[in-house]
Amino acid sequence: MKGHELLAIIIAICSVNNARATTLQFWGDFFISDRAMNQTKANIDPSNMLAEIFPITRGADYNIVNMEGVITKNQVPWLKKEFNLHMPVGTISIMKSLGINIASLANNHSLDFGLIGLIETQSQLKSAGIKFGGAGFNLEDAIKPVVIDTQEGRVCILMLTRTLPKEFWASDYEEGTSYISFSRTRKLIKQLKSSYDWVFPYIHWGKEGRIEPKAYQVKLAQLMIDAGADAVIGHHPHIIQNIEVYKGKPIFYSIGNFIFNTKPPSTPEGMGVKIRISRNKPLQATIFGLDVNNWKTEFKPKILPFSEYERLLKDRAKSLLQYCQKAFIGKLKVLQCDFK
Repeated sequence: MKGHELLAIIIAICSVNNARATTLQFWGDFFISDRAMNQTKANIDPSNMLAEIFPITRGADYNIVNMEGVITKNQVPWLKKEFNLHMPVGTISIMKSLGINIASLANNHSLDFGLIGLIETQSQLKSAGIKFGGAGFNLEDAIKPVVIDTQEGRVCILMLTRTLPKEFWASDYEEGTSYISFSRTRKLIKQLKSSYDWVFPYIHWGKEGRIEPKAYQVKLAQLMIDAGADAVIGHHPHIIQNIEVYKGKPIFYSIGNFIFNTKPPSTPEGMGVKIRISRNKPLQATIFGLDVNNWKTEFKPKILPFSEYERLLKDRAKSLLQYCQKAFIGKLKVLQCDFK
């Protein structure tokens, strides 16, 4: 064997051994309002709103959000709802600047402005290179997962919803969101796990403002883990719900808000979950607390001091904390969890 051939082999082996793990960062509910865009002047420079969280969002290979609301020129809302969420066109620039490259439309706002609103939103996401799932022209289209090919294997993100109104749920012949039965969920995840290395259900469910997950959430989450899911990440309640570990796999029943530009009477909460996947190694998660109380932050989300979100987790994540230890990312103190 010639010297340069041997050198090439050594370099290739070192490259494999030193390969960087892939990171997926899951965030909760995402909604940008015209008021917040104007007040923070984020339409001129996104850093006016987002400077404090840029270092975190840009530190992952993939950022996934639940996109609550549509980006559309259609101004005719679905009249049977109290709240119809519409985002300004500049939202796409905000998403791109944050490093958001995957969006879920599996929620109770994706058809707030009808099929036109959904189509226009999907078109804008596609033009921006942002992958999406969770809603479509029929049920088969809506449940189609987002698939990512990484050096650590093929990753599948399945976006589901179990929120009302029923009129938003897709059928075999009508557009809508990805609501499916427990039995179909089990079957689908088993099929996906046979084709992909990593499967992550990302689901809109539960009751707004409630800390404890509802009984059906617990049953469905455990069903998904039993079927092969590697972790379950939920959203919709706008606060952090209880977190548990089931058969060595984490279940985040609700990670609360990410950027949600309303000022509700209750104090919203949020967290980010960075999942690190590495071939043939246990899953690792890093947890960030978010200060998303718009009364205090004036629509500018911040990283929550460690002591504050550690206190929240002590009440809501007792079974999780035994897998976690304090760690640092730069000067930022976080919780790092290893699941074996």
